[in-house]
Amino acid sequence: MSIQNDYSSYIENIFQKSDDYGLILSRELYKSEIDIIYDFINTIYKYLTDYINQPNTLEYDNGTSEEISEIETRELYNKRIDAILRDKELVEQWYKSNNIYVPGTAEARKHDKIMDDMRKKVLTKFKKRKEIEAKTGFPMLRKKDAFAILTKYENKDYRPTTAEKNNIIKHRNFKKYTTQYTKNWKVQYPNAVKILKEKGRISLKDFYSLCQCPNSDFFRKHLVESFKYECTNPRGRFYENKKFRDIKPLKRRNEETDEFELVFII
Repeated sequence: MSIQNDYSSYIENIFQKSDDYGLILSRELYKSEIDIIYDFINTIYKYLTDYINQPNTLEYDNGTSEEISEIETRELYNKRIDAILRDKELVEQWYKSNNIYVPGTAEARKHDKIMDDMRKKVLTKFKKRKEIEAKTGFPMLRKKDAFAILTKYENKDYRPTTAEKNNIIKHRNFKKYTTQYTKNWKVQYPNAVKILKEKGRISLKDFYSLCQCPNSDFFRKHLVESFKYECTNPRGRFYENKKFRDIKPLKRRNEETDEFELVFII
């Protein structure tokens, strides 16, 4: 069977002809098939409209011919063009009923651009991840894996495995996930600053309690370093206050208990 016959058989399987020579979808189709049909309809429509907008000649059996006017050509093809337009509308309704942008429309182009930008972003991120993995020698750390380890760290007696130390904790984006994990504790930083301004000091014990930090050396060390950053780094939230720029934990005697304790002091 020739390619043409194959194609004709395929079209007949999809369509049934109506009385006005139009095509009616005769069965449920995949989007990829609908896309082919819509492109086919648009191609035929363009061909017919181009055809009637140019001079045409009618050939007779006796060998003579005469030029057909544009009006006559339109009268000849209007019925077919109307049928094609109806089929075009039918397919466009299918797109809309399935919440799919009609190909070629401004909405479709905008959607395609967004999707293309997203694909490029994902590809760039994937390539960057592969470069990091090749450089470090182990896979990029995923958020859920990092959070699973950090949850264990809330227990002060937890000791990481050798693999966790080498492949996770030292991983370049583990710090980023630690920052995300502890963000709800850090909302208390402004209150710690308020106490510092009022009293000139805050013990680390009170600081941890204020932040609701678990009894974990890992997280306590992280919060101290994080708070120091916010006070001493030009990009920190409290850097504009000059009194805080040299802040660090210092050992001072508690006048009430007469015991030494670590405090932030200004």
